[in-house]
Amino acid sequence: MNRINGVLFLGGSRDIHKDGVWEKKAKYIIDQSLIIQFPIWATCQGFQLVGLLMSDSLKLRNGFDDSNVLHGLQITDETKSSRMYKFFTEKDYNILQYGNSTIYNHHYGFYPEEFYNDAKITSYFKVTSISEDKNGLKFINSFEGKNDSIKIFATQFHPEKNPYKRIYYPVKQNIDCLIVSQLLAMSFIDEARKKRSEKQSVKNE
Repeated sequence: MNRINGVLFLGGSRDIHKDGVWEKKAKYIIDQSLIIQFPIWATCQGFQLVGLLMSDSLKLRNGFDDSNVLHGLQITDETKSSRMYKFFTEKDYNILQYGNSTIYNHHYGFYPEEFYNDAKITSYFKVTSISEDKNGLKFINSFEGKNDSIKIFATQFHPEKNPYKRIYYPVKQNIDCLIVSQLLAMSFIDEARKKRSEKQSVKNE
């Protein structure tokens, strides 16, 4: 763990069980991130994985009608002070909210009220956006560490899909969607570079 600059938890379709071997290894990586302070980015299933492993009793709820669709999101009081969205301008925030620039591919998610009521997860993370499916059912959409020592960033949406046109995804490759994807990627890479620089400084000493 001391030799890496960052970790990416991908999306997927695995059923998550806290006592599973894969989940235990993921928890070990998360715990090491909290100690060594390397960044983690978690997308979709990775987002759900981190949420479940870092909570007391948070439930992953089924029934969201949000598969292969593009829509906006709702920013929170924490969004504009976040590290995840640190490169966004006011124009970019408007694109996030109203430009249908984020793509979703999930049926499971976290209810906002249950997330906010879980004392453990809210001791680690702040919510940086909320969204809702086509039926108006709201879900937590992104969260990140509450302070600079918790370098974990997570999105229910897929920022990595915007640059790549795929047959089964309604990806818009206009400039606004590409900018959103790249700004989020830049924020994670910036955190990874900081970790690399820290290790290089220690090595030089």
